[in-house]
Amino acid sequence: MNDREWLLAIDTSTDWCGIALTNGRDWAELNWSSGRHQTIQVLPEIERLANRMATSIGQVGAIAVAIGPGSFSGLRVGLSLAKGFVLAEQIPLIGVSTLDVTTHGWDAGGTLVTGVIRAGRKRYVWADHASLSDIKSGEQRELVDSVGSGSRVVGEIDEDVAASLTATGCAVPPEPARRRRAGSLAALAWPRWLAGETDDPGALEPIYIHPA
Repeated sequence: MNDREWLLAIDTSTDWCGIALTNGRDWAELNWSSGRHQTIQVLPEIERLANRMATSIGQVGAIAVAIGPGSFSGLRVGLSLAKGFVLAEQIPLIGVSTLDVTTHGWDAGGTLVTGVIRAGRKRYVWADHASLSDIKSGEQRELVDSVGSGSRVVGEIDEDVAASLTATGCAVPPEPARRRRAGSLAALAWPRWLAGETDDPGALEPIYIHPA
C-alpha cells in the first residue's frame, strides 16, 4: 500500500447514500438521505470527511463502490466518481453488492437475514443473505409475504412495512440501526484490497433495479 493507506468507500445506490474512510485502524463514515442530489453533494462530503481525518485523496490507495441493485441515476453517480478516482490516481477498484452491504453484520447466530432496498413507486428489492443473487422485487405485500417468520429484516424499510413484518413474526431493528452503512461497505472491501481481489474498472458494471 506504500503511503496510500486509506480506503474510500462510496455508496450512492439509492436516495440513502454514504461515504466512509478507513486505514484498517481508524474509521469515519457519513450516511444521509440525499434525495436526488448525489451529484452535487457526494464529492464535497468526501473532501470534508478526508479533511476530518487529516488525509487527502492522494493518500487513498483503493476505492470501494456499491454496485447495486440500485437506481439508475444513483449508481451512475457512484460508479462515475469511483472510476474517476481510480483512473486519475491509478489505484484499485473494488465493487460490492449493495445487498451485501445492507445485510453485513446482521447474520450472527445463524439467523436468516433479508436485506431490503427501496426501488421507488412503493416497490422494494430484497434478497436473503444466504443467496444474495436470488433477487426479488415487488410491492409491500409481496415483500411481507415473501419473508419467512423468524427472519431478521434490515435495510430501507418504512415504519408501516416494519409493522407488517413484525406482525408476521419477523425481527426488524429500529431506525436508524436497520439502515445500510458506508462503514459496512468499507469493512467488506478492506480484506479484498489486502488480498489483491480487485475489479477491472472497465468491466465493472452496476446492477440496476428494473421494476416490473
